[in-house]
Amino acid sequence: KPVLLATNLHWHSAESIAEIYKKRWQIEVFFRWIKQHLNIPKLFGTTPNAVYGQLYVALLVYVLLKLLFDEGQKVVHWSA
Repeated sequence: KPVLLATNLHWHSAESIAEIYKKRWQIEVFFRWIKQHLNIPKLFGTTPNAVYGQLYVALLVYVLLKLLFDEGQKVVHWSA
């Protein structure tokens, strides 16, 4: 099924443009995951260090909470 796409990347082939948009879509999906799971509706800083710091802390808290939740599920009996 043909897809019509408007772009200014005239020096690339259609296949490479499709690959670029595929990779970009993965980035969009990653940021959607961050917003949904890490509860970051807004980035507080504007510098790269501030953004990285906020993302790293949020990701660290998410991983720790997930670990605690998963370990807690092993301790609780299934009928509880």
